[in-house]
Amino acid sequence: MQVFEFKRFNARTLALLGLLVTAMVLIAALTFEAMSAERAHQEAVRQAIRDDAAIVADDLLRRTTYEFETLTSGPLRQVIAAYLHDRNALPTRAELAIDDRVANVHFIIDRLFLVNTNNDTVWPPLPAPLQSWALWKLPALVRQRTSADELPTVRVRLDGTEYLVVYGEFEQGRMFAFTVRDSSIGALAARAFARRSAFPGILGGGRLTNADVFIRMSRGGQELFRTPGALNEITGSVMTAPPSYGDGIGGVKVQSSIAPRAIPALIPGGLPRSRIPLLVVMLITSVMVLGAAFLVLRRERQLAHMRSDFVSGVSHELRTPLTQIRMFSETLLLDRVRSVDERQRSLRIISEEAQRLTNLVDNVLFLSRGQAGGTLVFSDCDMETLVADAADAFGPLAMRRDVHIIVETPARLRASVDGEAWKQVLTNMLDNAVKYGPPGQTVHVRLLGYGGLVRLEVEDEGPGVPADEREFVWQRFHRLDRDRGTHKSGSGIGLAIVREIIASHGGRSWVEEGAGGGARFVVEAPMNSGDAPAPSSAARTEVRA
Repeated sequence: MQVFEFKRFNARTLALLGLLVTAMVLIAALTFEAMSAERAHQEAVRQAIRDDAAIVADDLLRRTTYEFETLTSGPLRQVIAAYLHDRNALPTRAELAIDDRVANVHFIIDRLFLVNTNNDTVWPPLPAPLQSWALWKLPALVRQRTSADELPTVRVRLDGTEYLVVYGEFEQGRMFAFTVRDSSIGALAARAFARRSAFPGILGGGRLTNADVFIRMSRGGQELFRTPGALNEITGSVMTAPPSYGDGIGGVKVQSSIAPRAIPALIPGGLPRSRIPLLVVMLITSVMVLGAAFLVLRRERQLAHMRSDFVSGVSHELRTPLTQIRMFSETLLLDRVRSVDERQRSLRIISEEAQRLTNLVDNVLFLSRGQAGGTLVFSDCDMETLVADAADAFGPLAMRRDVHIIVETPARLRASVDGEAWKQVLTNMLDNAVKYGPPGQTVHVRLLGYGGLVRLEVEDEGPGVPADEREFVWQRFHRLDRDRGTHKSGSGIGLAIVREIIASHGGRSWVEEGAGGGARFVVEAPMNSGDAPAPSSAARTEVRA
């Protein structure tokens, strides 16, 4: 009996030890999982802060480029050409200093000279390597770059010395040019930085200023411009201006970071604090709490990942239209347009980008409403007019990529639907077709009615959707592998909203291969109103870019 009790006690002890070991293994595994989720969350926040710092740096590069090309080198070339035309001589520094047109920008000129290929002279004389290059290489380079409609700025390295040359042709056989020191580019960057805050006024209630950002610009190890402070190695950004910024700014290295005190204004709650110790205590207290905490943490990680993807995608889609609207509105406010056509172009771009923002906000608001079924308002709608109006409203956005939209609709097709929701469906489908298709493509929009169903098709000339991913593209935040990390990777909610709206109408949606090899996105729902017209009554309209 004693042996039996001992064995039973031993079995209970072993079972308890097994449970404890199992609990400890679960605790260790879940703690590791929680730590990974915490690190991922913190890294996502840090990446968002790095992205904001990169936006500030890129904005300064753009404004410095505008300062150099439009406000400085352009006026200088015009004034120098006028002097040559009127006096047949180059202006002196003293003359430029008192000329109201360039008095505040003439300082960027290092050496001003005139090249005469008629008698093979350069005046005034330059250092030997530069003079030889200016006489024998510059004229041909000017002709080549002028024919290619390139900016009149070139960077050249001669005998270990780098020169930035701005040129302007005066007459046949004669041209003037001047060199610019990189330190002058830094001065222009400082001027552009001081003109306005690096942050939109809506952030932080207008309390954020340029003192909340650190920026250092350099080229080849030479510091051009720097604000007080130091780079935050964890949340800072380092980028190099691409060649598209021109020879004046291209190649400039920019380090940027945002002050810790400004982070809560950009990221609600600021940098997250670790909750691992509290989590471990909770898990050790009870196996049941441990299991519950595990499920909560998994869900939290999923939500954090979804939120990170959503914020990253939406912020990426918001940055471009906001930057365009801000840049062109400032151009209009400062009266920097040179003609009525330029003014109309600026206003048109502002309108187009505002439409893009409206479409994105409509999608976000739809998500915030929760289930769409309780919010739809059904009424008898003229589907031909509804589709034509939606395509026409999207026309300006299609024009940006020279996309041609052809709309084919039957006459007198009516259905009981939520008209605004169907407009959003077509807008999202067109946005998807324009975004992922090539510039200059033709997008076909077809509206059909048959068998008590209304069917809407949007077909593009893009690369199509792989067969194994055609069902996944309708999921929220899903992106094709080929588009990840590219400018085409959007918010990932447009097609998901299409499917939810059509499902709320009792319909279905799918994607198939188009006739020309692109993708054909199709939605279908009950009409609940009237009968479908014969195919011969179809009308065809075009929205031209």
